[in-house]
Amino acid sequence: MTDGCTIKLDEALAARLDGAAEAAGVTTPALATAAIEEWLRMERHPGVCFRNGAAGRRAALHDGPDIWQLMTHLRGASVEDGDRIRETAELIGLPERSVRTAVRYYAAHRAEIDGWIRRNDEAAVEWRARREETR
Repeated sequence: MTDGCTIKLDEALAARLDGAAEAAGVTTPALATAAIEEWLRMERHPGVCFRNGAAGRRAALHDGPDIWQLMTHLRGASVEDGDRIRETAELIGLPERSVRTAVRYYAAHRAEIDGWIRRNDEAAVEWRARREETR
């Protein structure tokens, strides 16, 4: 195991990386680390990609919703839960293999996905409370 890694980038790539980091408001090493982490996850979980949004960058299926959205419906499911996976795939209009990909990603990154679900649940509670206040 190494304590760090030094890589040499050509000038054009380094400049693009610096520009992207500046635009994102992060350091160049932080952006490079995040990009490598995402790439490694996509390699391990084919069919998963990462999307930007108002709430931040999150894992999603190439052909479907964010992983957290799908797992909201499948909480506690495993890849072996064939009926639940089949029913969810039919309901959302996805191939079963995509739902299984999401379940495998969730198993590997449970804390991250549970965080997205929790934040969404909290936002829904806050929204309902504000709505009740205006009635």
